[in-house]
Amino acid sequence: MWAVAGVGLAAAAGTLVLARLLHYPSMSESVQDLLTGHFSRPDRERPWREFVQLQGNFWLEWGRRQLWQPLFAAALAAGAWGALRRPAFGGFLIAAAFTGFLTQAGHPDINIWGERLIVLAWLLPVVGLPLLLEPVVRGGRVALPAQGHVDYHSIR
Repeated sequence: MWAVAGVGLAAAAGTLVLARLLHYPSMSESVQDLLTGHFSRPDRERPWREFVQLQGNFWLEWGRRQLWQPLFAAALAAGAWGALRRPAFGGFLIAAAFTGFLTQAGHPDINIWGERLIVLAWLLPVVGLPLLLEPVVRGGRVALPAQGHVDYHSIR
């Protein structure tokens, strides 16, 4: 598992170095693009300070909305609990779901992007909740025909 993570980190670092060597736009240009309305206004002097302020405002508002409507937060928590029942797979699942939060963090405007960019975070509840409920379904009295546990004498 650590070899895969090392390869991924090396690929990310290589991408950054190659972008700099080829003079491709960097994060600074991307932040200026976001803050200037696609360069329709003058560049900001201190874009990172404003970006961090936008981040704080965004996540504060996002958290407030989650407290008001907690389904997503509860589903994330339950999905993470289920994912952690299988540590190796669960780690990859949580990392994949976290990319939804990273995508949203790159665009901290709750009014225009809303739930669209964070959609990958739903991967955690969609896959993690069945992992959480698996012992209940297998150990309980629920018959699963696909797994050959059906008691045909009780069906009338």
